[in-house]
Amino acid sequence: MTRKKLLILTQTLPALGGQGTAMRLGNMLEALARHFDITMICVSVDRPTHPEILAERWKDLCSRAVFFNVADEGEPLRHRQRNTLTRLMNPHPKLLSTWPVDYVMSRLSEFRSEHFDAVLVSRIRLMPLWRAMQAQLGVSAERKILDLDDIESRSQALQVNMLGVPHLGKMGYVLEWLEARKLAREEARAFNEMERVLLCSPEDKALLGERFPERQIGVIPNTIRVPAQHPARQPRAPLQLLFVGTLNYAPNENAVKWLTQEIMPAIRKQVGQDNAILTVIGRGPTDWMKQQAAAGAFVLHGDVPDVAPYYEACDAVLVPIRAGGGTRIKILEAFGYGRVVISTTLGAEGIEAEHGSELLIANYPAEFADAAARLLQEPDLSRQLIANGRQKVMERYSMTACEQAIDAVFVPTGAGPAQAAVSDTQATTTG
Repeated sequence: MTRKKLLILTQTLPALGGQGTAMRLGNMLEALARHFDITMICVSVDRPTHPEILAERWKDLCSRAVFFNVADEGEPLRHRQRNTLTRLMNPHPKLLSTWPVDYVMSRLSEFRSEHFDAVLVSRIRLMPLWRAMQAQLGVSAERKILDLDDIESRSQALQVNMLGVPHLGKMGYVLEWLEARKLAREEARAFNEMERVLLCSPEDKALLGERFPERQIGVIPNTIRVPAQHPARQPRAPLQLLFVGTLNYAPNENAVKWLTQEIMPAIRKQVGQDNAILTVIGRGPTDWMKQQAAAGAFVLHGDVPDVAPYYEACDAVLVPIRAGGGTRIKILEAFGYGRVVISTTLGAEGIEAEHGSELLIANYPAEFADAAARLLQEPDLSRQLIANGRQKVMERYSMTACEQAIDAVFVPTGAGPAQAAVSDTQATTTG
């Protein structure tokens, strides 16, 4: 039987590790490639993006792959959105207003009048390009699916509340608050245009289900390729603590500041000044972070080719997140590598994990300090958390879970890989 055609439209190159959106896309792409002939179009407005470093495995999974960067062409639009009046008058979110649409369409002219059995739009930011492909190029799809991943409007609102007027200024606060409202309107528009909208957790589905029909919402969990079992570490002084994330992303930047200014001082007061070392890794470290690292506040490695050595060398992963949405792949990675996680309630949101079973929850600096001290004082605690966390990720957040969720959304019951088809089923799964 002829395999059906799937178009994936994304701004992110898929990846095996690193940034969460890229990992999610990589796992979904592998699962979808079992069933579909995939055409992937990756258009990025961010710097740097180097399509030449794309692993050959991703090209091998696609029948066609198109990659190009429009940072230069999009700069005038980004510059315009820095103007306060322009942003106030713009009915659309800034996130969706920086695409040089006509230029992108000129690069995609080879797709004119092409029909696909389904389209998967990765994140709401790509919706203007999908609309333009339909209107200007006559591209069509029998089924239209948006991977929202998380609820952008909620993430924006949480970020605005986290930063507040002291950080944003009065006008900045108003602009970013309006951005959340505009994103909510874009979500409503997407629900009118797309057959299915995908999220990464049942919790987000329940939240969005308060605004839109739940039957229209599917769940594809964030998953990881579970690494081989690593030798368990018995925490001992000095504690090796790790933070992982995209460092110029505001919630992560805030987390590093909270770690530096309040959490690590509280931990060191509890366990001893020289008995806790913080390492920070991730792309996009800010100048402030570089200055703090130079002053000895933490060890900074920035973007690294492989996170495994850093997980292996740490006693616990800290997730002091106070804004954002979705599920933290960094927690799943830590579970997979067999490392203890200490997280805020929001940081662990969307993951089936309980305080004292798979991880430790801490919402204040003193609670982070108490949790760190427990690791040194209770040897059995680390072993229990590590065993339960790894079991959880194996059961609920492995590639098998991703494949099962993809099949529930895209493939009719009883169809195998050779019978790839696009299903009308409304079933969802949480993996």
